Amino acid sequence: MKFHIFGDKNCPLIILIHGMMTPWQILRPAADFFCKNYCVLIPELDGHTQGCESTFSSIDEEAKIIEEYVLKNFSQEVFAVCGLSMGGVIAYRLLLRNNLRIKNLIMDGAPLLGYGKFMSYVMTKQYLSIAEKSRKRHKKTLKNFSKVFLPEKYLNDFLSFIDYTSDESIRNIISSLKASHISPILPTENTKILYLHGTTMNEMLSKKTARLIAKYYPTACVVSFKGDSHCQGAIYEPVDWAKVVEDFFGR
Repeated sequence: MKFHIFGDKNCPLIILIHGMMTPWQILRPAADFFCKNYCVLIPELDGHTQGCESTFSSIDEEAKIIEEYVLKNFSQEVFAVCGLSMGGVIAYRLLLRNNLRIKNLIMDGAPLLGYGKFMSYVMTKQYLSIAEKSRKRHKKTLKNFSKVFLPEKYLNDFLSFIDYTSDESIRNIISSLKASHISPILPTENTKILYLHGTTMNEMLSKKTARLIAKYYPTACVVSFKGDSHCQGAIYEPVDWAKVVEDFFGR
């Protein structure tokens, strides 16, 4: 894992965590927005490190590595942890570990419910195929990159890590997400929670998670973006997304 720091280290700390099969650079616009008033830390997760091999073993291990880095280089006090999709699951796990004092937890599309064997099989097959075709520079896969995955400007960033992403990492990510669960009881009542999600078909798990968030954590804020797909705002309109998060900070 690598870490990228933006802003003054003496300012309150915000941790931004990217999702599966996405480069850390998708969070750079949000980091630029927040670093005027905060210190922003972006982990470059294992299995996603650019220019070198690394193995993603589990969500718990990723959370542990981030936690240890923060405690060594900052302090227990963390103003906010924001995670997209799988990154939101890692952010949630950081809260459950209860070794950092997290003031705000923001999860966008985090699938905290896990899923069954069939979905696990389908997702594994799909992501292994995308990774293999991307490594081979399959023309149709690359052509469709900006249509179905990420803005075209992130293509080179994506290729710079997918060339080093092992099949083992992909299988471990899917397996770890499959085992995700939501806890009815949190270790602290001092953390404000914001859960964001879209409403399209690929947000099925996110919508189910949102309902349980509202049920288990009555003080949590749940925001639905009608017509949006998975993490659409954070990826395609990052400054507007950051403003929504900043507004939550002030509540």
